[in-house]
Amino acid sequence: MSKFINETNGETSVIQIVSDLRLQCWNFPTARSYVTIYYSDCRQLHAPFEWMKKNHIIHYGKELKADDESIQILKDIAYNEGRPIQIFWDDTFACNDEAWMKQNIHLIKGPILVEKHEVPRFYSGGCNKKRLLQIGFNKALLRKKLKL
Repeated sequence: MSKFINETNGETSVIQIVSDLRLQCWNFPTARSYVTIYYSDCRQLHAPFEWMKKNHIIHYGKELKADDESIQILKDIAYNEGRPIQIFWDDTFACNDEAWMKQNIHLIKGPILVEKHEVPRFYSGGCNKKRLLQIGFNKALLRKKLKL
């Protein structure tokens, strides 16, 4: 059996077919969401993780580091919200220089909670793929935004 699966015959191998179908067809009819908690200090995680677990919300954490990937994540979130990237730092410190941002990633207001949607390929309902829920952690506001 493993020989059959592993043998490749151009574009028609079993692995290629399964891979293509997996990317094209998801087994749920509506958008599913989860929350990503971006943080620069792991002490920011305990309260949001406990609250998400208690409220049965799929979530995971992503550490923001002093690197290009983290700055790009922050830029994407700010761009999607139509806001400047400086919203993640206190106004007195905010600067638009990437080198400054990397050096001061530990000063971001956090955690940053972003709701993401996995949208099926043929889902007809309108759905924003990412949405900034909040900077910091406020249970009442989060409950309202997630409609719990």
